[in-house]
Amino acid sequence: MTTYRAPYLDETGPLTLPPTRRRKLSVKLVEVFIFVAPLLQFVQLRVVGLLFGTDILLLLAFPLALRNNLQKLKQRQVFMIVLFGLAWFVSQVLTDFIRDSPRGDYLRGWSKIALTVTHFLTLWLLINKSPRRFLIYGFGLVSGQLLTLVINPSPYFKGSPWKFGYGWPLTLLVFLLCTTLPFFRKHTSLMTLFMLGAAMTNLFMGARSLALTSLLASVYIFSRRSTQNSRVRKFSLALTVVTVMLSALLFVSLYEHLAENGILGEKAKDTFETQQQGEGGLLLGGRGEIMVSSMAIADSPIIGHGSWARDPKYMFILEERRRQLGYGRHFYGKGNDLIPSHSYIFGAWVEAGVMGAVFWFYILCIVVQTLLKVNGREPILPISIFMASALFWNIFFSPYGATERFTATYLICGVLVLRHLSRSTSSPQSAFALQWAPNGNGGQNS
Repeated sequence: MTTYRAPYLDETGPLTLPPTRRRKLSVKLVEVFIFVAPLLQFVQLRVVGLLFGTDILLLLAFPLALRNNLQKLKQRQVFMIVLFGLAWFVSQVLTDFIRDSPRGDYLRGWSKIALTVTHFLTLWLLINKSPRRFLIYGFGLVSGQLLTLVINPSPYFKGSPWKFGYGWPLTLLVFLLCTTLPFFRKHTSLMTLFMLGAAMTNLFMGARSLALTSLLASVYIFSRRSTQNSRVRKFSLALTVVTVMLSALLFVSLYEHLAENGILGEKAKDTFETQQQGEGGLLLGGRGEIMVSSMAIADSPIIGHGSWARDPKYMFILEERRRQLGYGRHFYGKGNDLIPSHSYIFGAWVEAGVMGAVFWFYILCIVVQTLLKVNGREPILPISIFMASALFWNIFFSPYGATERFTATYLICGVLVLRHLSRSTSSPQSAFALQWAPNGNGGQNS
């Protein structure tokens, strides 16, 4: 009698899957995780600060991702980001000890930086240069943010549901669709119109910064795609830069005309008149925090003022400066003594000292260098250029809020993936093949 021996059944253990099938299952599980992790951001817990379901999942995945992909930390940009992130963390710890920051504040400050570094590493190691995984996380992020608006909306959502709610995820969805749908990949002009439509929608809905970043990303994408095979290719980058700058000036003029004449609504008209009336124009009218955050940095440039830095004198100075410039009073909240910054880089510098600024300055350098190297054939060009544009703006003009731990780090990963693809794409065919590979090296690793 012949005994049947099942394949891949070892001497003492149960039936095991073939290596190829195990690899495919591993890849699928990673992709499911990459979608679910940002989806669960609607789960929110109060632990020292606000902890999201996304934070928990990414933390749980961190040691596994690190163990299986440790060699990828040798990549120069990734290594430097982690190094500067650790320096930012150490600087924050030293600052808080020197400033004797309250326990609740420094625990939130330390966790913010620690989660930023670990989340970046987890996302980068799991995405693994893969355009496919990068896009999957993006769709999970959109789904999670829309669910959050239904289950746990922010306090600002009711007053401005588009600006503090639907605007960002729906705009992100537009650029994701422009990246993934074959129709848009074949028709650059129609894709550009779709993206410009998102920019104009944001403008009319009161999300000016989102409108500007969408517009500049659309112009940049159209310019790079249109000139990649032309006779003026050597001058295409210069043409792109000039076109983007002219588009920014045109946007400002268009906004001023529409807002001043009430076409954007009475609320937009009142906001424009309030912010335009001072000597510093719209910039200081809308981002006046720079006037005192720069002063706070000058007062303590090396060690910073501590986590959740507090000093009521800077708020008083801000109100006085606004009055002197002709902006009138702007109440930032009764009893609010936080040093205003409204900027990734200035906020980190105010709280942690110069090493906080060094971290974001390095990210800024990566963004600029990557934009200069884009060839127009990258398969994720629309979404990654939008992310680079948004990241560039946020570094200077947006506060580093709680969700930035897994959104800003995703934007950084997007820029790094784009940087990798700019070197890898030599033809439209190779670009398309790279887009749907399980990872960025042809599917060899999970």
